[in-house]
Amino acid sequence: MAQDQADVDRNRSDVWLFDLPAARRAKKTYGLEKYLLSNRFLRTAAARKDTPLLVVLADDDTLFNATLIAARMAPFARLPSLVFGNVEEWFMWDPVAMISTCFAYSSRRWELAQESARNVSTIAMLSRSKQECLRPQAVGPFPYAKGHFLGYSRPMVQRLVTLFDCCGDEAYALGPRARRAIMHPYYNKELKTSHPNHPANNVLTEDVYYMHLLYRAMRNESLTLVHLTLSEYVVARGSQALYRADVYHRLKRPERWEYARQRRAQLLQPLESPQPRPRCATMASKYRIRRGGQLVARLEHCCQNWRWCDLSPLPSKHARRNSAASDASSASDISGIDWLPPAEDPAA
Repeated sequence: MAQDQADVDRNRSDVWLFDLPAARRAKKTYGLEKYLLSNRFLRTAAARKDTPLLVVLADDDTLFNATLIAARMAPFARLPSLVFGNVEEWFMWDPVAMISTCFAYSSRRWELAQESARNVSTIAMLSRSKQECLRPQAVGPFPYAKGHFLGYSRPMVQRLVTLFDCCGDEAYALGPRARRAIMHPYYNKELKTSHPNHPANNVLTEDVYYMHLLYRAMRNESLTLVHLTLSEYVVARGSQALYRADVYHRLKRPERWEYARQRRAQLLQPLESPQPRPRCATMASKYRIRRGGQLVARLEHCCQNWRWCDLSPLPSKHARRNSAASDASSASDISGIDWLPPAEDPAA
C-alpha cells in the first residue's frame, strides 16, 4: 500500500497480509505487483478450509454488491469448472515475454491470420497485425474475464494455483525476464531491457495469464464462463457517468466514489424477483453464428466443451441502451443463439 496511507486495517480478521519481493515494481509502473499479490491471495484461498464457493479478485477502483452477485451466481456456484466476470474479449499469451497479444472479440482474427499464412512463403510477408497472431510460442486465442473483477469457483482456484506453481513462472518473471532482451509480439522486434516498452517495464496482466493457464489445461475439457455486465466511469457522460450493471469500474478518484455513493440505490439495489433463468450456449454456438452474412469464428482450435452464459438482464432501459452502444460487436455476437439452461452439477 502507499507509504502515506495509514495501515488501519491490518489487524482486522477479514484482512490477509502478504509480503511481496522488492523486485515487484518496474521502473515506471506497478510491474509484477498485482500479479504477485493475486498469486498469494489465490494460494491462501486454495489452502483455507473456510473459503466460500465463489472467489473473486477485484481492483481497488471497482464497486459491486457482493450479496446481489452471489445471489445471481447461485445457479453456477457448485460448478467445479467456473470462471466469471466481464467475458467479451479474446487474447493470446506470449509465455516468453509474459504479455498478452492478438486482441480481438473472438478467435476470428487469429483464424484469418492463419489463412493468410498459408498463402505466403514466410509470415514476414504479412502485415504486422497478422504476424502478431502468428508468433510460434503464443498460446491461444481464448476468451478471458477482465481483471477488474475476476471470479472463480473454489475448485477452479485450487486447480489454477497448481497450474501457476508448477513451472517456475514467478521466478522467471522476477529474474531472467527482467534481465534479457525479448522479442515483443506487437512491435515485432527484440527490445532491450532499457527500452520503455520491454515487457518487464510494464504491468503483467494477471487476468490473461491465468486464463492462458486454464486454456492450456482445459481446452478439451468442460468449462463454464459466466458474463457479468460492466459499467466503466466515463466523465464525458456527465450525470450518466455510470449506468446500471453488475460491476462498476474506474472509480479511482474520490469524486467518482461520491458519485456512486449518491446513486447507490439505483446502482446497487436488489433486482426485482423472480428473475429469468440465466441464458447459456455452447461456445461453438455463440461464435459460429453469422453476423451480417459473415462467419463470426470457426472456433475449431479449442473450447468445444466450453459454455458461455449470460445472467438475466438488469432492469434498466438506460443500461441496455448504453451496453448495446458501447459494444455493438458483442451484442451482435449473441443474437440468434438458442439459449439453454445451465447444466446440473453432477457433484452437487
